[in-house]
Amino acid sequence: MSFAFSHPSNVMLLGRVFDAFNSNFIWQRKDRHILFVCGGPVKSFSRSFRNRFIKYSRKELKEFRVFLSESATKDLSYYSEEPEFLNIADFETLVAEIADSIIIFPESAGSFAELGFFTNNDDAIKKILVINDIRKQKDSFINIGLIDRINSISHLKPTILLDKGNPDFNQVKERLNSRLKTKNRKVYKYNGFKEISMKQRLYMIFQIVYIFRALSFRSIVYCLQDIFGEVSEKQIKHLLSILVAAGYLNRDAIYKDYFVPMVKVEPFLEFPDTVLNNLQAAATDFYMQYHSETYEILRRL
Repeated sequence: MSFAFSHPSNVMLLGRVFDAFNSNFIWQRKDRHILFVCGGPVKSFSRSFRNRFIKYSRKELKEFRVFLSESATKDLSYYSEEPEFLNIADFETLVAEIADSIIIFPESAGSFAELGFFTNNDDAIKKILVINDIRKQKDSFINIGLIDRINSISHLKPTILLDKGNPDFNQVKERLNSRLKTKNRKVYKYNGFKEISMKQRLYMIFQIVYIFRALSFRSIVYCLQDIFGEVSEKQIKHLLSILVAAGYLNRDAIYKDYFVPMVKVEPFLEFPDTVLNNLQAAATDFYMQYHSETYEILRRL
């Protein structure tokens, strides 16, 4: 598909988007939480803690977005045009910066490794909530070493002990609701892409796609550079895959390089309704006049 912003009229449109981000009328929401969940297998019939928690979260934690590292890495590797070496440790460090909570069920070799990795990350350890089998509380390196350290530092401490045969995940829900902020939104202040946190970069990427409603990777990079200055394409790829894995974005059914917002997903930033509606209308009008291919994607949404 041809480049959506090749027509000179994109300058005026992106100028309007820049002005909106540079205003003092945007709020950053506190009730948009991302949970990174580590644990056992998530296959259909798995009885792992993690698999059952994910099923529970779909019904009982609708205000939270749960994602798995393997879902993001799968999206990233499957849709990369060129083979890319993915350093899992670096990727999970990125995940730790973005997630509001890192929930770990120590029940597999991979989750034991993640427990050790995140415990040794000074920022990540503050976000860890360990959920363990009440029947496995014997002295071990994990229990008296790693988990004790987490329970001395994490904002989500202490460890929640559940019966794996019949886990009461409502305890997890209550802990998350009581410890993660959901009120007191704050004013968003415009800064260049390199000056903002990784989590805010994720917010910006999603907001751009939310405004335009359908954007290719190339167009996302173009818009971000125009509005926020220098960016890292590799980092944008990784953040897009996380947004896909967390259920904020989806790839278009036909043009897989295009990203569209998931239905009924609310953005991390709150624009005045008239401003957002006008920007979305202007973007649709731009596509209708200058890029019919993208306009056809919008018609299918």
